Amino acid sequence: MRKKIIVSLLIVFVLILCGCIGSSGYDDLEASVESDSIDLKITNENDYAWDNIFVELNGKYEFFFMSLCPGNTRVISLFDFSDKTGMSFLPDFQAVESVVIRANRPDGEIGTCSWAATD
Repeated sequence: MRKKIIVSLLIVFVLILCGCIGSSGYDDLEASVESDSIDLKITNENDYAWDNIFVELNGKYEFFFMSLCPGNTRVISLFDFSDKTGMSFLPDFQAVESVVIRANRPDGEIGTCSWAATD
């Protein structure tokens, strides 16, 4: 009985080490983000596609889109971001201070990437 437990633990340990269980093999989201006075540009720097993407601007305004392939860039008008009440982001009166991207990775887990403006 004790021998079976030790063998079972050894098998689990080997599977974890080889990455067969306990690890998805996907890194967190990697993106390059650029902002100007009217647009936000997001480039997928991973080697896999992102799906069901939520982009949060300044911790308040959101934008959703379906997919972004590796190496591709999505240009989003800042006017397309809105808060929970439906109020649009107004780039003439507000600056882009932070961006958080949340998206599904191929393993089904949600990955994130954060960006902050620098002076």
